Amino acid sequence: MSTTIEIEREDGRVVRYRRHAHGRGYIGVGAVVDETATIGARSYVEAGAVIGRAVEVGDDSWVEEDAVIEPLTIVGARVRIGQGAHVGNRVIIGSGAQIPAGAYVPNGTRIPADTHYREGRAFAA
Repeated sequence: MSTTIEIEREDGRVVRYRRHAHGRGYIGVGAVVDETATIGARSYVEAGAVIGRAVEVGDDSWVEEDAVIEPLTIVGARVRIGQGAHVGNRVIIGSGAQIPAGAYVPNGTRIPADTHYREGRAFAA
């Protein structure tokens, strides 16, 4: 099985990813992922994103460009973290939740499954 893949975007750009050692997810060139993090199967971390120490990202999740996830955070399956979002440490994000581009999620926040987060509040999907 290949450890790198290339995907052509709608705008014609070709983006290269490498498989992360823990969890089998894909890391875009230019992303920084701590070696202690786990990136779930079929999950993508885009270029410019930063994933901290002992972060767990569930299967089928997407961390967009320039997003930051601080240490000891747990991200469920099928979660989308928008471009430039900043997720504090020790946050728990339930499966199917969505964090919009540019959002800030404070340390210790709990976001229920299948919700859309809006600065300090979560709304049912």
